[in-house]
Amino acid sequence: MHVKLKAVMVNAAYLFASHVLVRLLTAFATILVARYLNVHDYGILSLALSYCLVTAFFTELGFTHTLIREGTKNKADLNVLMSSYFRARAFITLLTLLFTIVLVWFLYESTIREALYWATIPSIIGSLFVGLGVQYFQVTQQMKFSALIRSITGGVTALVLFVGVYYELSLIALAAIYGFSTVLGGIISCSFVWRKVKLNAGWDRAILHGVASFTITSFVIMIMPQIGPLVLERISTMTEVGYFSAAYRVPSILYQIPSVLALAFYPLLFKLGNSKDAAAHKRLNVMQIKFMSITGMMISLPFILYPDWWIGILLGDKWAGAATILSILSYIVILQSINSPLSDSLATTGLHKRRSYFSLAIFAIGIFTYVLLGRQYGALGGGYAALTVEALTLVGLIIIKPSGVKLFFAGVSRTFTGFAVAWLMGMLISRYTGLSPLLGMIVVEIVFFMLVLVLEKELREGITGVIAKKLKIGRSKPFVENQVP
Repeated sequence: MHVKLKAVMVNAAYLFASHVLVRLLTAFATILVARYLNVHDYGILSLALSYCLVTAFFTELGFTHTLIREGTKNKADLNVLMSSYFRARAFITLLTLLFTIVLVWFLYESTIREALYWATIPSIIGSLFVGLGVQYFQVTQQMKFSALIRSITGGVTALVLFVGVYYELSLIALAAIYGFSTVLGGIISCSFVWRKVKLNAGWDRAILHGVASFTITSFVIMIMPQIGPLVLERISTMTEVGYFSAAYRVPSILYQIPSVLALAFYPLLFKLGNSKDAAAHKRLNVMQIKFMSITGMMISLPFILYPDWWIGILLGDKWAGAATILSILSYIVILQSINSPLSDSLATTGLHKRRSYFSLAIFAIGIFTYVLLGRQYGALGGGYAALTVEALTLVGLIIIKPSGVKLFFAGVSRTFTGFAVAWLMGMLISRYTGLSPLLGMIVVEIVFFMLVLVLEKELREGITGVIAKKLKIGRSKPFVENQVP
């Protein structure tokens, strides 16, 4: 287990560099765009970005999961699998492109239509080639290259947005440079694997086995953050879309930190699932839940307690209406940090069909909830709808997972106790003391971390073990260096 944990942490470190740091850079660029545009125009751009994410998914469907599943098996022919993966994605990409062009033409008026076309069409094409490089290195567990590709492509996207704001480009121009940055990212991705992958190596039908189940689940995971802008645009105003999207931008970026751990654990969970080692799989899954839930709680606390301060710092006074929405949506980071490993447990133990049916039910409930609350309360209703959906997802995953209750309590019970105490203390500090927000956040984070160390014996022993090992090595170095050969 120590070797497996070490591999997970190495993978997580590379993925942290690519996902979190680059997403933070991109988020900063997006925040600058929000400060630059008015709320209405930012609502249009947010709708365009949502379309980019949705259409990018449809160029991939569930093939990433089947590729990892087949690629981690013994004696897997990676050349044939990558060839099959690319051919399947290329066909789906063409269908997605045609469908998107027709759909946007009939649904939207000229300004919104133009922004959507300039953003989504290049993005659809670029996503195909970005995925080729990223998934090759993920399935071979060479995360440093996967991280490098994501870092470069994400950096390019952030850079073009910075340039767009600096030169005060129009809404349409911003949408266009965002779309074409994905094409450039695809070219860069292909350059990494051009000599490693043979795209004419043949066809393996195994890439299609179970793809429908993975597609349904992946679709729901992808679409849930986008339902808000897509539904609110139909039942409310672009201004409400702007407020919701600006507030949602923060927790969506925050979640990238625990999601890095999910990506790092995923191949190893699949390997243990394929080998039918149920005990080791459960231990690793509990560890995943603990790490992800602790991370999610720690990073969300400041935004739950001090949303007005964060909105003022990040977006400015004109976005003050998004503060309450931000506080509500920040709880989602915690729920997603628990839901993700529970969902991975189903996917990596042959229960992906069960997960797929459940995901479809959640999707239907999600649309209904967003329509009901969004029509009544606008962006605020969208925030409550998002929180409701994630809470129902957690309850459902615990129910449909065999021994789900035990798995949940093994991973979360102690951590949640620490969070509840820190949250209560934070509420008292923020409302009844004159402590500055920055100092208040530092105090609450320290309290939460210390409580976790007290309550989580494994984590405490792991940290003290690492410190002791480092101190031992440090003390032994002079002796080693003075040895006579």
